[in-house]
Amino acid sequence: MKKLFSLFVVLLISLGLIACGDNEPTEEETIALTVNVAGENDKRLFTYLQAEPLEMPDGTIINSGDLKPLWQYIEKEVNIDITDVSTPGQSPQDMFDLAAANQFRSAHIYGGPNIGQRIMSAGVDGYFVDLSAHLNKMPNLSAYLNENPLVKSAITASDGKIYHLPYIAEINNYARMFLGRYSWVTALLDGEVNGSPFTLETETATLNVAYEAYWKNGSQSLPYGNLRKATNVIDLQNSAANAGVLSQAQALQVLRNYIDATYPTLAKRSDLYLGETAAYDIDELVALYRVIKLSPNSLSKEATGSVRPGAVIWPYFARQSNYREEVLRLITYFGGQRVHGSDSYGSRFYLDHNGVLQYSYYQDNFIDNLNRIRQMFSEGLVDEKLSGAANTTNLRSGYIFRDSVETQLEFGFMTYDFTSSTTAATGGQDDVKAFLPPLTTTPVSNGQFIHYVENTRVVKPDGWGISSNVTTKELNAALKFFDYFFTTHGNDVQNYGTPDLWVEGEKYTNPTDGVEGPLFSQWTLNKAAAVTNGDMSSFLRDHIGALIPIGFQKVIGFELQSTSANGMWSWDLYFGANNGQGVITSSYSATEPYYQLVPPIFALTSNENSLIQTTTSMTSDTMMTNNLFAFLGSKTGEGIPQTSAQVKQMYTDANVTTFIELYRLAFNRMKQN
Repeated sequence: MKKLFSLFVVLLISLGLIACGDNEPTEEETIALTVNVAGENDKRLFTYLQAEPLEMPDGTIINSGDLKPLWQYIEKEVNIDITDVSTPGQSPQDMFDLAAANQFRSAHIYGGPNIGQRIMSAGVDGYFVDLSAHLNKMPNLSAYLNENPLVKSAITASDGKIYHLPYIAEINNYARMFLGRYSWVTALLDGEVNGSPFTLETETATLNVAYEAYWKNGSQSLPYGNLRKATNVIDLQNSAANAGVLSQAQALQVLRNYIDATYPTLAKRSDLYLGETAAYDIDELVALYRVIKLSPNSLSKEATGSVRPGAVIWPYFARQSNYREEVLRLITYFGGQRVHGSDSYGSRFYLDHNGVLQYSYYQDNFIDNLNRIRQMFSEGLVDEKLSGAANTTNLRSGYIFRDSVETQLEFGFMTYDFTSSTTAATGGQDDVKAFLPPLTTTPVSNGQFIHYVENTRVVKPDGWGISSNVTTKELNAALKFFDYFFTTHGNDVQNYGTPDLWVEGEKYTNPTDGVEGPLFSQWTLNKAAAVTNGDMSSFLRDHIGALIPIGFQKVIGFELQSTSANGMWSWDLYFGANNGQGVITSSYSATEPYYQLVPPIFALTSNENSLIQTTTSMTSDTMMTNNLFAFLGSKTGEGIPQTSAQVKQMYTDANVTTFIELYRLAFNRMKQN
């Protein structure tokens, strides 16, 4: 009888009706995996969705609906068959909510921007695989986490397990910089462009003054008591206005006279703002913004060669309106107020000088200075689209990349964005470079004015995880897939694209850290110039499929080797500021808590998540943020605050204090782990 049973088992195994061993895929077996890595930008999915086909160096044609070249390459590398089930245009949050309703059965792998904390929480509830239990099958990831304990700590859930792998940006490098048109400053303040005389046009534009000077806040650490300088340029411009209406001639003359009197040692007036001599504060920047706003004839002529009747100038803008939080960066320069504790618009917690977690949007200094941002909107100094409904229209391309287009009537002066892509190519405008940030004190600078940005590259709240609804074979294939991006070759592929984009056998050495990486071929540089205006990051993401926010370590090399001369000059400017210390920025290694970065996500327990859901309205944060930006745009409507006090009350009514206390509990627990 025992012999017959043994033969029966052998028969079942031969027919594949019961599992054998740990059910590892064989070398020849291709495992099918469905992937839902969502992103609101349709072009940032695994699937190629460009209108025009892409011809690769070997002549292969990638058509709309195909997997992007990188993911086709990885299918062969890891021996899997990828099906992208992402829904174009669907936000990662909506994708996750729909997947949760189906208990994460609609895909094997889920990921995308800003859903790391959601995966972590769902993992604690049993819906995602505990990756830390399988590190023996991911030796490259295991080695990486051992070498980078900070990353491991940042992704460890409240139960001590790891459920997602994060997108890890180029830590310890500047993220965005202030970038703008140098020629406009010299044209207005010096009367010259690139060493040649420039004649200003007659201007008829006016604005109703609303902005009130900041550096009159009564700080006794300032040299003139309640003024940074003996006079304040905003006060002077406001006094020059006729019945509150300021003309270009008035604004420009006041600014020129002010610079001459206040900074007599400058070789040129523009030196107050440009290059390594920049020493302007936020009020002096607003004074310049006003002159720029009031000079559409002169500046459209400088940009295009002739006056564009009806031209509109936006002194400050963001890449697109759903990057509207970039305007809040300016609040930092009202005394160093922190806005984002990490490089994520949703990261609104930061550490104060005592190391206590604070929620920036509920801080009195933050809310008080929203009024000054509102005043900038009122004067037309900030692109009005940033106070409306968020969308992905690329404003940056329109405002600085299209000068040569005859129908272009909107032009931008300054933005806050990534250096390489913003300085890549500018449609005839070749002097877009970095501006050092406005000088400001901070609560820990002892009254010293410094160049400071809080925006640096970090462990991101983006990434991916594996649904618990997988078979053993699917799990093993997914683990191999995840581990691949922590191999040397896999990391190169995710950062630089497929090997046919590289010069075989040659390397590029990063000038900032000496690290080597693949060298892009001339085909790659030419193709990026043709289809993304020289923006290598967009080319790799939107066309090739690299740099998607999955679990991998991003490096700076892909960006630097495709950066223009203006971009490299900008890097040097930021690294050389503050007497060679560089522009001060937040970091994980800072000893002063106020300059420290907070974790990208917080390891909340199920109970803490439940309390947030049941005792606060902070899960409706998007609605409150919409109302906040409507307030900045002086809009009216139900729920839209009309005063700073009402902004404060909006968060009070949402029980933000309980929300803050729960996050403090999570943060303190993470510090102890």
